[in-house]
Amino acid sequence: MRPQFTKLELRILILLASVEFTHIVEYMILMPLGPQLMQNLHINPNEFALLVSSYDFCAGISGLIGMYFLDRFDRKQSLIYCFLGFGLGTFACALADSFSSLLLARILSGGFGGILGAQAFAIAGDAVAIERRGASTGILMVGLALAMILGIPFSLYLAEVGSWRLPFFSLGYFTLFLNLLLFTILPRQVTHLREKTTSPLILLRIISKQSQTRLALFLQFWMVLGQFTVIPFLASYLVMNVGIPQKQLPFIYLLGGIVSLIAAPLFGNYIDRRGSKKVLMWTVGFSIIPLLGATHLPALSFPVCLSLSVLFFASMTGRLVLMNTVASHAVSSEYRGAFMSLVTSIQQFSGAFSVWVSGHIIGFGKSGSLENFQYVGYLASFASLVVLGLGVLIHKDQSKNQTALTKLE
Repeated sequence: MRPQFTKLELRILILLASVEFTHIVEYMILMPLGPQLMQNLHINPNEFALLVSSYDFCAGISGLIGMYFLDRFDRKQSLIYCFLGFGLGTFACALADSFSSLLLARILSGGFGGILGAQAFAIAGDAVAIERRGASTGILMVGLALAMILGIPFSLYLAEVGSWRLPFFSLGYFTLFLNLLLFTILPRQVTHLREKTTSPLILLRIISKQSQTRLALFLQFWMVLGQFTVIPFLASYLVMNVGIPQKQLPFIYLLGGIVSLIAAPLFGNYIDRRGSKKVLMWTVGFSIIPLLGATHLPALSFPVCLSLSVLFFASMTGRLVLMNTVASHAVSSEYRGAFMSLVTSIQQFSGAFSVWVSGHIIGFGKSGSLENFQYVGYLASFASLVVLGLGVLIHKDQSKNQTALTKLE
């Protein structure tokens, strides 16, 4: 039976999905712009990795800071203030005129943008009943799909007809518009304030005592490592090694976004019916195939490459839905904002570490192509195997202790 959301729940989820759409596009657009930035700004793989990882690293720090205030204030106000700072960082990216100034702008946008995901999932966790939590996560993940269907292809089009600055200007203005909608439409989010106020130290004490919660955090780190070692350099690899023209990249992200748009709600509903642990085992296990395939592609025709991208984006979407669903189940409402902030920090630190490692593995060949990308695929596959092991541990611990992740509330 399909979950039935109330009108208020749908309104909140649509607004939050729009926030997810905006900050995901702003974060991800730098990756397909890699070939242009490397050429125009004379950036090597290590410097490009620094541009990407600086966002993740600062987002991780802001997530840790967010643990100290997300559960102490109206989450609507916190979301609006952080989204405003994120918009300023996006405009700074558009105005950057050098590698160093672009790096500083990415640090600013990452510092505010990294905490937006935690706020969105915390608000959704409070606003939607737990039996619809997987489905609500799937709706929020639609923001990712729409970012790939609309945001990234349109941003690449703007970069193609104008310059790489235009996507950031467009996102900056859209952020201001969306912030106005949040201010006027989103209800106050103070349900968590009715619970007993606790400090982050109490949350850390809870995590130290509950093995299920610790395993959920370890799963976040390895799940991100198992895909963000590959994703940031995938567009550059397709252009420089596989031979896909730069102007055809938007179609790959368009198809990937359509696949993600369909897959995200399906995965969310399936998790609600079957349980996250069972779905995790076969989803992550299958994802190793496209991870290895994407990093070992020979010169291919565009239709073949487009077809292979379906498997890759579908499997990555399933991993993301699983990752966020498991995290949102791990603690009760009064700790959820702080815990999701901690989860976001771990995800961002893992993303920064993943890109940093990839940047040191990958290099330029004499012909200008990327070298050693296949080793990145091996690393991502190993991390996925670790996730499978964590899934087994979670399942065993759940069978011994009735305080399972989905019943902590």
